[in-house]
Amino acid sequence: MGYILLGHGILSVDAALTPPDMEWVAIPHGTSIQFYADSFQGLCYRSRHLEAWEEIQPHLLPLTPNRVTYNLSLRSDPSWERDLANNPRFGGHQLIRPGIGDIPDPVRLCTGTRATCPTSPDQTSSGRTHTCDGILGRPDFQGQELFWLACTEVEGADETVVAAALAGRPTAVILGDDPDLFRTLDETGLRAVDEHNEAELRYSPHGAEQPYALAGPVFLMGYHHAPEHVDYVCAHDGMLAGSLLVLNSGDTRVVVFEELPEDAYDVVDTAVQRFAAGAEVWVSEFDTARRYYADRCVPTDGDESCTSGDETGSDRADGDEDLLGAFHVPPCSVQ
Repeated sequence: MGYILLGHGILSVDAALTPPDMEWVAIPHGTSIQFYADSFQGLCYRSRHLEAWEEIQPHLLPLTPNRVTYNLSLRSDPSWERDLANNPRFGGHQLIRPGIGDIPDPVRLCTGTRATCPTSPDQTSSGRTHTCDGILGRPDFQGQELFWLACTEVEGADETVVAAALAGRPTAVILGDDPDLFRTLDETGLRAVDEHNEAELRYSPHGAEQPYALAGPVFLMGYHHAPEHVDYVCAHDGMLAGSLLVLNSGDTRVVVFEELPEDAYDVVDTAVQRFAAGAEVWVSEFDTARRYYADRCVPTDGDESCTSGDETGSDRADGDEDLLGAFHVPPCSVQ
């Protein structure tokens, strides 16, 4: 049986948290650590990825005692409030989460010093082992397979240093993807996204709030987009995500954002015009937009009402998965 370590993974360069001479630590005899993101990358996953976890073929070889590893920390992930323990899809491995049971939050691979814990393969081959209270020092974890289902990002490091270390690799990777490859979306994929967005806008109730995500040229609104399209935006550097408001009881359809960076506005407007020519994109507080829309609204044929949309909400049933579902996205990837 192995242990799956689930949460936010971070290497802190704060000397108060990680002593400079303990940024690298050795792996105990008989222990291996399987990573799914390369150094300095975020790891993204949804519930469907975890459900198929035992079918995933890692692109990275596990680290064994002939290697060293960054002295990473694991923090709790508030997006996983439900109990994932003893999930049979984890192939009999035990799930470890910070703050659950006797696991502290955060928990570090090694909490010792060079006097108490090995930092090189030579030391472990000569019999030294971790005696700290970190993950590598716990007797129940030593000699086991450890699966790091978390990021390997650096906290507090100079951005230029991190960019150089990534050497052109993505800043985040989807669980199961090759960490060296960027996801792409071709013209066929973009058309499929537009078709889905058009249907979402057409059938959205007036006054409904919808989730959205924006990454590069790809704009997703609404629910239940194709998994590969959601994966694309979530692994993309600089992804934006939030809620938008749909106003469409009159002759003009309007998509409202409470906040939208100036450089993102043109991307969103271009995308909206592709699937809803003539629709308007506003940046405003939702309540202000509702009132303004009602004041200037012109009723459509067969519908003489123009409302603010206050009384109309989303018709999604409770429990429906939102656009990103249970997607874990590294904090630094969300602007």
